Amino acid sequence: MVITLKRPLFVKSFTTIDGRNVNVPIAYGSGLVLEKVSNVIIHGMQIHDFRSQPGGAMEKLVGADGDAIRHVSSSKIWIDHNRLYKSEDGLLDVTRGSTEVTSRISWVGNLWNWKSIGDMFENRARFKQSGRRIRPGYNKQQYFRAESANRIRMLTKDAGALFCSTRTRC
Repeated sequence: MVITLKRPLFVKSFTTIDGRNVNVPIAYGSGLVLEKVSNVIIHGMQIHDFRSQPGGAMEKLVGADGDAIRHVSSSKIWIDHNRLYKSEDGLLDVTRGSTEVTSRISWVGNLWNWKSIGDMFENRARFKQSGRRIRPGYNKQQYFRAESANRIRMLTKDAGALFCSTRTRC
């Protein structure tokens, strides 16, 4: 059996997709989208042959651009022991402030261009660019100017809870 998605599958927080001991690939359609979610595990899956799909309003925001797995503003994601290959755009897109994303012991083939733009790695995290030199192929809806990761502390210095009372201004 093969699962073919006509539209992207939006995965929710606290979800595990476990493909151990089964042969049920997700292929020949749309991919998985993790948008503003956390605590997701994708383990032991075979995910391949994706292409961009036309879609509704929600899909226009995050795009169904042919990625096998796309992370948008997500955190605490574990991609482990998967086979990802043959995708129109990219196999694994991690964008817009996604953090704590681990891709471990996964086989990635037929599209082997890895690129990191302005990312900051902590706690011995590492990234090795491979393949040919590439530039992102963003369309107008996907493009946005990103600040350097080195500016995170400055950009978030005023973030946090407000301490207001009826006697003071916030």
